[in-house]
Amino acid sequence: MGTFSYPLAKNIKNKITAADSSAELLEGFKQSVNTQTIPNIRIINRNLFKYPFDSSELKGYSAVVFDPPRAGAAAQTKEIAKMKNDEKPQKVIAISCNPHTFINDADTLISGGYKITEITMVDQFTFSTHCELVALFEL
Repeated sequence: MGTFSYPLAKNIKNKITAADSSAELLEGFKQSVNTQTIPNIRIINRNLFKYPFDSSELKGYSAVVFDPPRAGAAAQTKEIAKMKNDEKPQKVIAISCNPHTFINDADTLISGGYKITEITMVDQFTFSTHCELVALFEL
């Protein structure tokens, strides 16, 4: 949540919708956003595995950033990929801790017209073998 929302919110022109299924996590995030008086973050409690944002909800967004658990973001990437081309977000930034589910999510986005334009590995956890993959998809 805050890992991505705080830096994105620095540009007041950005309107951010932050979603997660953990009510406890969201409550802490909401308190932090309110304490810091960050006006451009909207917080939603939502299970994106069961109820991904659909095309009508994503219409008008210029970018989507997602960082799913190891199970990946299959439901959400399917919704993004099936949108009309002129309504799709121009950029999708995918963060993944699982190369296998990342490949599935990437295939779905590529089949929906996106291209991987940048990919980076992030050694987020020092002294472990765990890495995060960050990929930029553009139309």
